[in-house]
Amino acid sequence: EKITTMIATTKFGDDVSPDYDLNAVVGVPYKVFIKDSGEIDHIETEQRHLEETLNALKRDAGQNNYFFPFGENAKNISIGDSWTEKKDSIVFYTGEGDIESLMFSDSKYTLKKIKIKKGRRIAYINEVVQMRAELNFLQGGMFFEGTMSGESKYSYRFDIDTGKVLLRKGSGKMDYDFQMEDKSFRTVINISEKTKKVK
Repeated sequence: EKITTMIATTKFGDDVSPDYDLNAVVGVPYKVFIKDSGEIDHIETEQRHLEETLNALKRDAGQNNYFFPFGENAKNISIGDSWTEKKDSIVFYTGEGDIESLMFSDSKYTLKKIKIKKGRRIAYINEVVQMRAELNFLQGGMFFEGTMSGESKYSYRFDIDTGKVLLRKGSGKMDYDFQMEDKSFRTVINISEKTKKVK
């Protein structure tokens, strides 16, 4: 896979600035290693200095299951149908070390259309997801705890015959409230991205 387009900004107080770490991974091919459950085990790339950023980005609260990318309720779906998937108390890791955070999400998927391209059936699927997370992590040797909440919208192109997501485009806004050593602060991260499968 590789992320072909991304615009990531961070808002802290009244200051808005590009998120240079996230934007640096655009155009970098990477390999995704998958667990038996379909979840991401880890990510590797030839540009080793970007592996930590890629792992944090792709294994965060919104990561997809590669075996069931649209949930286990995506069965016997017709064009125009919608279905929902809920994730509850999913463990994920962010920052430094192996401190657990928890994610909760509610997704609504809609099958918009199916096209035949080069003899293959390509499904066009939209998703709207509401997310919430309880965060605990180390960064720069300091312990942070807090919450994250927000909404993201995605569109997918899914190869029905191979069972693979060919393209994912989306954008979202996440609000973070942190506490560190009796200090509280809030930041907002906006991300717009496009990820495609590399042959």
